[in-house]
Amino acid sequence: MDRPEVVINGWAIFVSALVYFIIGAVWFSEKAFGKTWAEGAGIEPSKKGLIKKLGINFLGAVVVVFVMSHFISYTSYFMGVGGIVGGIQTAFWAWLGFSGATYLMILVFEEKPFRFFLVNSGYHLAGLIASGLILGVWR
Repeated sequence: MDRPEVVINGWAIFVSALVYFIIGAVWFSEKAFGKTWAEGAGIEPSKKGLIKKLGINFLGAVVVVFVMSHFISYTSYFMGVGGIVGGIQTAFWAWLGFSGATYLMILVFEEKPFRFFLVNSGYHLAGLIASGLILGVWR
């Protein structure tokens, strides 16, 4: 069997990571789910070290999107599903198997409210779907 061609488009990865990052900025703002998240986490939001936190968050988004680009290439090659549909399907399954399930396992042992799970995992679902859509179209 031939090896699948992994298509890495640096611009698509950068734009996808930026969109993922922006979704997080909006998602965790006070006008969206920031207060719910802070209450569930049991913390008081702080702007101390915010630039460093945002930088690390953006680098994390780059890594997630880079790996997603590999997943989408494999899905396209092995399953014959590419484009928007392949990107969104791959994003959903990646979320379910990695983010959704992981956050649920953590939630159980940390005894956080279910809305905390919804905020955290919902953010990653939205970010993965957006990046999957971008990467699926712009490979």
